[in-house]
Amino acid sequence: AFPKIRYSRHAENLGASKNWLHVFSLARGEYFMWAAHDDLWDVNFVSEIMNGMLSDPDFTTGFCQLDEFWHEPTNKLKTKFREPPPFSPMASRSENQVMYFAQPCPWMIYGIHKTAAMRSIVDSEPDLDATSYFFDYRAMFALLGIGKPYVVRKILFHSGRTKTQYSLSFKRMPLFQTLISVSRLFAKLFPTIAFSGSATLRERCQMFRY
Repeated sequence: AFPKIRYSRHAENLGASKNWLHVFSLARGEYFMWAAHDDLWDVNFVSEIMNGMLSDPDFTTGFCQLDEFWHEPTNKLKTKFREPPPFSPMASRSENQVMYFAQPCPWMIYGIHKTAAMRSIVDSEPDLDATSYFFDYRAMFALLGIGKPYVVRKILFHSGRTKTQYSLSFKRMPLFQTLISVSRLFAKLFPTIAFSGSATLRERCQMFRY
């Protein structure tokens, strides 16, 4: 009845990261986005981001400002406003990576990405599987090293949260695996700061204090 919709269901729960990679493996279009069941999107989310991304072939990822909301109507935790770092069209890829590391925004993984760019990252990161943590940070950091980010400075995305989800998000993360993932991110960040571009090491390190 709906030829443009493909439905895939696993016999067992594979976990978040492996599901993300499975869904991505089915992508056939030039652009791709992950969509979680508990989030909400403005009706102009896709059109506004795509209008910007199509204006320059160097844009490999696009996102917007966002807020978090709680599904439980009795939850008294406040809604939080979030936004990507202040990326500049004039900044180099390494500078954008440093800005992302200084002001991480993992929600950018739920933006719109060039399929070929994201696939090159997934194929080159063999440990980016169901056992990896910080998938969103690591994937976005790598994507910023391939091309430019396009950011719409409007709230077009609403990240849904539940109190149970919030409390379990860190309890399920083994400390040892977390340290491994963070160390790998640092290992990639250091040469980005120290050896790229023409600025001195001190000038590059000062980007953390922008």
